Amino acid sequence: MGHQTSIASEPGQRPFDQSSIRLPETESQQIPKTQELSRQALRQLWPLQSEQAVNSCLMGVWIKSRSQCGQFGAFRGKQVMRIIDATSSPLSCVRFYMELLNSMLARIKDTAREVRIIFRKPRQGPKVFCIGFPKTGTTSVGKALEMLGYDHSSFNRKVWLDYYLNGRLDKVIEYTAKYESFDDLPWLKETMIPILDRSFPGSKYIYLERDEISWKSSLAAWSKLIFGTSYDVNAGWTDYLLHREFVLNYFRDRSPGEFLILDVSDPVGFRKLADFLGKAAPQDALPHYNKTDDAAAKSGVPRLI
Repeated sequence: MGHQTSIASEPGQRPFDQSSIRLPETESQQIPKTQELSRQALRQLWPLQSEQAVNSCLMGVWIKSRSQCGQFGAFRGKQVMRIIDATSSPLSCVRFYMELLNSMLARIKDTAREVRIIFRKPRQGPKVFCIGFPKTGTTSVGKALEMLGYDHSSFNRKVWLDYYLNGRLDKVIEYTAKYESFDDLPWLKETMIPILDRSFPGSKYIYLERDEISWKSSLAAWSKLIFGTSYDVNAGWTDYLLHREFVLNYFRDRSPGEFLILDVSDPVGFRKLADFLGKAAPQDALPHYNKTDDAAAKSGVPRLI
C-alpha cells in the first residue's frame, strides 16, 4: 500500500482475482452431498414451503457463498464440512437451525439499518475519523467513540463493496455526512483521507500505532481464522509502514487539536482520546474489543448465507 492505494478484499489483504479461486477437488466433491443435507434441513425447517422455494433458497445460499468467497475469502472447505457436520445428528441440527435463524434475524436487522440510513438526514460539519491501519485497535477506538456519545459508523460492507470499490466516492461522502465518527475501511484509505479533509473541514483525525510484534501476531491470527492460511505478515508490515508514512506526512503541519497519535495499549489512552475531543473520559484505559474474536464467533454457516 502506498500513495497509489491498491484495492483489496479485506484489511491487510493484497488484491486477488476472484476467478482464480477454486475449491480443492476433494472438497468440490462434497458439495452435492452438502446440498442434499442442506435441502433436508431446510425442508424440516420450512415444511410448508414449496419445493421450488426450498430450491431457490438453497441456490441463493450457494451463490452467496461463492460471492463471499471472492469478496471476503470466507468460503473454504472447513465451512463446507461444517454444514455437513451440522446436519449429521439431531443435536447438531438444532444448533444449525438456531444459527440459521440467528443469521436470518441478523440480516433483517441489517436490512432495517440500511433502510434507516436512507432516511437519515445529512449532518454537515466536522467529523471524527479514526484512520489507524487495520489490526491497530480501530474497533476499540470505535467503541470508545460510541461511549463518548458519538453517532458512530465502523466498517460497512455496502459502503466498502458497492461504493468505494466501484469508485462511487460521492456515495461514500453522502453516507459519511449521516454520521459523526468513523473507523476502519474505507475512511482510513490514503485515497479517502484528502477527500474527507476537503469535504468535512475542521474534522479531527486519530491515528493508531502498534508495535511490530503484536501487529504481526494479530494479523497472522486473523488471516488464519478467515482465510485458513497465514498471510505474509512481513508484506503486511510494509503496507502498515507505507500507510503510516502517508498519514504522518499528510498531517505533519496539523495542530494537536486536529490530529492525535494514539496507542490503544496506553493505560491512559481513553483519557487522551477524550481530552482531544473535549469530552470527559469514563475511564483511563480504552475498552478492548478484539475483531479476531468477533470474526471467530461469526465464521460458521450464518456467514455463508
